[in-house]
Amino acid sequence: MADHKLAIPKIRKWEGGWSDNANDPGGATMCGITFDTFIGYRMKKGLPKPTKDDLRNISLTEWMAVFKEEYWDEFKADEIQNQSIANFLIDWFWMSFHNASKGIQRIVGVVVDGEIGAKTIAAINSTDQAGLFNQIRAARMAYYDTIIKKNAKLETFRNGWLNRLNDYKYEP
Repeated sequence: MADHKLAIPKIRKWEGGWSDNANDPGGATMCGITFDTFIGYRMKKGLPKPTKDDLRNISLTEWMAVFKEEYWDEFKADEIQNQSIANFLIDWFWMSFHNASKGIQRIVGVVVDGEIGAKTIAAINSTDQAGLFNQIRAARMAYYDTIIKKNAKLETFRNGWLNRLNDYKYEP
């Protein structure tokens, strides 16, 4: 089964520090965690609503907790048998949340509801893994094209997204 700790270095590699780019629909982010995600995480913990400065000063410990709870656990990635597939899917989920959930559900042929459950995980694990990896890559590239067509300002991010995408390699 996949291990979240093995996915973190690649995510951290591609997620820099603070960003509040007006062209980014995610808005303010710190190391890839959006302000909206951070607010949701803190509120679930019963903590006061954070400020952008709180996000900007997030500790590595809290960043790792957000990654694990809001992304890895939400996607049930511990149940994915192949680490390469888990890492690649979590990276997609990290960048586009339920668009990734629905995308993988379309690829593996289960009901597309955006919620990762036992049937989706079973389909992920029972599909030819190398072929699945290539299908995920193609779906992510198509997703980038789709969102750029809807919002031309996102074109500025294309090369970075493709570099990130191409940094992932399949390993059995």
